[in-house]
Amino acid sequence: MHKASPVELRTSIEMAHSLAQIGVRFVPIPVETDEEFHTLA
Repeated sequence: MHKASPVELRTSIEMAHSLAQIGVRFVPIPVETDEEFHTLA
């Protein structure tokens, strides 16, 4: 599994926070590759 960089982690946290602020429920899903991330995004 690829360990996310601090920049990637910060971006993910910001996206989750934005969703929470507008009332969107979400479930975090771990991804192993950038391809998998972009497929789900």
